[in-house]
Amino acid sequence: MLKRRQVPPLAELTRQDKALSPDLNSGHKPFKAYEHGFVHIDIKYLPQIPDEAQRQYLHVDINRATHRVYLEVLSSQSAEDTRDFLKRMIDIPLRRC
Repeated sequence: MLKRRQVPPLAELTRQDKALSPDLNSGHKPFKAYEHGFVHIDIKYLPQIPDEAQRQYLHVDINRATHRVYLEVLSSQSAEDTRDFLKRMIDIPLRRC
């Protein structure tokens, strides 16, 4: 679709941006180093699909130290469901790559 609409590749768009605004920070920022065990948790509601009885929620856990991501789609964002999500997340063994 991008080719059909004649959208240039990302590298070309980046060059165009730098030409228009040379004062923009062109370097990539490295990830901040976090201590082991620091996690970030988000709960996001998903759009309700017409054939679903109720809206669903995406629970996401990101371990900032290892960049490990764990997610589940649940039917509610209640404290009980979130607690159970965290218990399941903790019970998953960490695999080394």
